[in-house]
Amino acid sequence: MACELPLQHPFRYWTAQVKMNDILVKSIAKLFAESYKPYNFGAFGKPTLQRVEQALAARQLIYSCNGSNTAITAAAIFKVLSANSYHTDFSGRRCQLTRGSLYVEDLGVSPDYVIEAVTPLVNRLSALAPGSPFWIEIHEENKALRELVERRLGFHYVMTKIMASSDIKGLYVRSQVVELPKLKACEIPSFVRLVPDFLSSNELDASLLELREYASRRKVPWVQHYSLYNKRHSWTALALRGYCRNDPDFIGKPTVMSKHWKATHPELLTAPCRNTTVARYFGITMGAVDRIPGQKERVRFMRLAARQGELSRHADVTRRDVSTPHVSVIRLHIPLVTHPDVFFESWGLRGEHKQMHFEAGGLYYFDNRKPHRVINRSPVDRIHLVVDVYASTEFEALLRL
Repeated sequence: MACELPLQHPFRYWTAQVKMNDILVKSIAKLFAESYKPYNFGAFGKPTLQRVEQALAARQLIYSCNGSNTAITAAAIFKVLSANSYHTDFSGRRCQLTRGSLYVEDLGVSPDYVIEAVTPLVNRLSALAPGSPFWIEIHEENKALRELVERRLGFHYVMTKIMASSDIKGLYVRSQVVELPKLKACEIPSFVRLVPDFLSSNELDASLLELREYASRRKVPWVQHYSLYNKRHSWTALALRGYCRNDPDFIGKPTVMSKHWKATHPELLTAPCRNTTVARYFGITMGAVDRIPGQKERVRFMRLAARQGELSRHADVTRRDVSTPHVSVIRLHIPLVTHPDVFFESWGLRGEHKQMHFEAGGLYYFDNRKPHRVINRSPVDRIHLVVDVYASTEFEALLRL
């Protein structure tokens, strides 16, 4: 169990010449796993045993221990960049990390030793590339580590990267001034009520009547939304406008479907988005949609089942064309049937957690690139009309942000 170098020393910079110790590798991997657990929501967001071993062999791992025992309290996987590198944030802005910069891609720390372990570790890392820009990437939801990095260690926040797993990673730099294009005001919030009473009470009742009458014509009016975050199969939908005109049950988008689906549906890969054959039954509903400025992409009813309806935390980062005017499509919600016990949760760019209930008849902007979760604990099925609109100057005026 003994290591070639005494573990009680607070720092050990391991090289390929040092004999790898299985217990050491497992201890460091365990530290990363425990440190990342509250902020990591996917299977691939934390360094594995293999990754730790590779970092050791490549001379890209440094760690510190509690001075009174052999417990590892912090570890970092880093590299000195041999070429320029680029990072992209959730909005598509790019940031260049120049050759020779020091970049810490993973930093794990025991919550009991954030200041005591990370501060000297960062100081030691600084000595590896003196005078060069020092970049570090951390979970924005780890408030203690974020405050230490930003307030005590002199790093400056640059951008937020949102992973497919819905992890929120902040990129910080020291010893360099970075200027990126400013985010538009509408790219900062997760959700905003644009118009409180977009639908009149008469329109709301009429739209629901159209939906009930249509449902009475079909044995199965709703189709399951195929996604990993559709908990307990509680999320269903119906397309009034989509990419398969003759099939209102196709609620998705061809470009984000599986390879197998694309191979078996080649005719839909270039299909335009247009009203489906059932849209004619929803004259009042589609009339309300037409009042929203801009060209429409998909228009769908989305239902979340009563009492146990849930969309688990996720972020739609693979659909970069669905969000704010910085890209091409904006997501809007119009609640038709809801209840105070139906609410959206979202996690913002700096890890802030917010919760909001969307009231019936209102028009709401929703940035689905940011991590979010939806819960229905009410006794009624929640039904929203979800409208995707291509960005335009006209629509930006409606956003008023």
